[in-house]
Amino acid sequence: MSDHYHRWVEYTDELFKNDILKKKSLPPYLVNLYGLMILKKLNRDDLYKVRREQHSLYKIVVNVRLLQNLQNWFESSRYSYQEIEDTCRQLFEIIYADIQNALKHLPSPMPFSYDPICEKLRLDVRELLFLEGAFKHDILQIYWNLWNYLFTRPKLRNEELDFAEKTAKKGTMDSSWQFAYMFQLFLAGRVEESLALLKNIGNHSISYILLFMDHYFAKENWNGFTKLAQFLIEHLKDYLDTISYSTKKTFFYSIDEEFHQFAKETGRYDLYEQLLIAMYPFTTRELSSFYFERKEYRKLIEFVQLSNFSYLSNDILRTIQKEEPQYLLPYYHRKIEMAIQQKNRQNYKEAVRYLKKLRTIYKKLKKEEKWEVYFEQLLQKTKRLRAFQEECQRGKLINVENETV
Repeated sequence: MSDHYHRWVEYTDELFKNDILKKKSLPPYLVNLYGLMILKKLNRDDLYKVRREQHSLYKIVVNVRLLQNLQNWFESSRYSYQEIEDTCRQLFEIIYADIQNALKHLPSPMPFSYDPICEKLRLDVRELLFLEGAFKHDILQIYWNLWNYLFTRPKLRNEELDFAEKTAKKGTMDSSWQFAYMFQLFLAGRVEESLALLKNIGNHSISYILLFMDHYFAKENWNGFTKLAQFLIEHLKDYLDTISYSTKKTFFYSIDEEFHQFAKETGRYDLYEQLLIAMYPFTTRELSSFYFERKEYRKLIEFVQLSNFSYLSNDILRTIQKEEPQYLLPYYHRKIEMAIQQKNRQNYKEAVRYLKKLRTIYKKLKKEEKWEVYFEQLLQKTKRLRAFQEECQRGKLINVENETV
């Protein structure tokens, strides 16, 4: 099968040479365009060159080889890595998706006939890491995915672990091989060492733990996931300080579903709550929903009060009033105060509606005396607000004849 490998990479190299290298001084946007054309040719021609059982492996080989050619071009070009990433993102995302799709369709178990090709392919994959430059983060994800799903033979992994360790020692703390070594430690079951290395690399790289969490989540390894979740929460604040506002939102939505499902499977809602709190204010709605679904109404109201999250649906309010009405007292007290402070008739009408709800709750709790004391004090405090007093009368909160409650 190694002959197949040579034929596939030579074919990819030939396309790259004819479509890109022979065209001198191409700007990145044309490299993106011609790269997409190369992909179409690779996808079109594989039906004639590759047997069905080799199709997924062929896809991986030619896409990795194309990436290697592109990385060499990027490195030798006069354009900055940022310009290249901005312009060639479409091409790179399609290559990434093609590799991911091919990995999903690998035969299980993989035939031993794949071994000679994997032996050679891993060298091309290594080369991607040595060619540090544009799309570094994406290249590292491809490296992880290939070693997680394709290169699964113990012999290959042991050799790569040794190679990654030796290479990482020669590079800087932020080199791609530090991450490769971290990945290999994790795959070897040396999780504590892997996390220690991730911590040493720096807070800006903590997001790589999501790859490990995906790995454990897929295998339903909840003990392993718990350890990673605790590590993430411990270092989350420092990581968030290193990223932009939009990246924070993206980060949360990339992890929320798995974390929530993990909590359901294990009962570790405490960890999910810690995540939501750490990610506030991006998690305002998620936190309120979490407390409501858990029937933690006291925490829900406290959160609403502290966060200035003013919206609770009528369904939520009715449910709390039915089950634990006492927790709504501070909620309505605050709503009333805020409405009155606006000092206009429309808000006074709103305050009266809240006062009626508050009176109902006090009656339900058999605390009418507290209501009367509160309302008398409120009327006294607002005696100069004639419009508010009038709305209280219209709302039949005040007895007009004797002005008593």
